[in-house]
Amino acid sequence: RDFGEYVHRILRQFHKRFPVATQVSRADLEAALTEISTQVFRDATEANYLSHAWRLRWTAMISAYLDWQLAREGEGWRFHAAEITRDIEIALPAGRRLVLQGRLDRVDERSAEGMTVYAVLDYKTRSAKALADSLREAGEDVQLPVYVELLAQPVTAAQFVSLDREVTDVPLDDDALADTGRAIDRLQAMFAAIYDGAPLPAQGIDAVCGYCEMRGLCRKEYWI
Repeated sequence: RDFGEYVHRILRQFHKRFPVATQVSRADLEAALTEISTQVFRDATEANYLSHAWRLRWTAMISAYLDWQLAREGEGWRFHAAEITRDIEIALPAGRRLVLQGRLDRVDERSAEGMTVYAVLDYKTRSAKALADSLREAGEDVQLPVYVELLAQPVTAAQFVSLDREVTDVPLDDDALADTGRAIDRLQAMFAAIYDGAPLPAQGIDAVCGYCEMRGLCRKEYWI
């Protein structure tokens, strides 16, 4: 998690300084990104010496990241904003309301057929395969669909950007992108059921239970 936070901080500063990378020489871009990275990881290593390992991992990706960014701009996309907070209000029965708030890592924009369209991007330090697996079952990973709904603009692309020794796009497929409102509908139905007294069933997923702080209290091993 710490590594991801450092990378987010670096890229936020970099893109605010260079919103259009193709207007700057490659040498200047690389020097600036290296400078920003050095400063962020200097602060990090003062707090935790082991952050040196994260610094080496990230700096080895700087060239690949710039390749990715320049190629993206070649497709017409331009950086629009970083780490923007949005919220939407969801109506519930009996006059209740639910406010859903989220922070989007990055939003890009481009012109298409005379109008401005947007792309929602979320940086991840997980592998591209793990991210693709999380999107394989429709409706299971709701992060990108929720971000699309939060942005409330014409979104034609939503994707994870895997920063795991190389830079890889992991996009939400067209069907899921066209049905992002389903995630909000599910949330609305879930909270309505909770207010009506519906119990919350234990899921007991091994990959999650292994990290649960309540495992001893739950005593899963005794009830399965």
